[in-house]
Amino acid sequence: MFVLVLAVILGGACPGVRAETLWDRMGKGFPNREQVYEYVYELRSPQLQIDVALPQIIGAADAAWQGRFNQKLLDFAEQFTAELREIAHQSEQAGFEFHAPL
Repeated sequence: MFVLVLAVILGGACPGVRAETLWDRMGKGFPNREQVYEYVYELRSPQLQIDVALPQIIGAADAAWQGRFNQKLLDFAEQFTAELREIAHQSEQAGFEFHAPL
């Protein structure tokens, strides 16, 4: 109990260090600097039809981190698509019927 009271007193003595509480953010309408939008990656071929919706972040405080984060998601989608294309190609060479749905 004493530790809790001490923490509250010391926390009030350092208002500049205090993090913005949920109540503070609610009072301001939950303002967020960061926003998430949907990037749609599409691939159409006779063998494959791929639609991938990837979240992309804009407005992050650290632009370098934001760029790396967004690029890693895009790279993953491209790598995954390349692997699926290779599987489809190998399946065709092995004589399997492999067609994208209409």
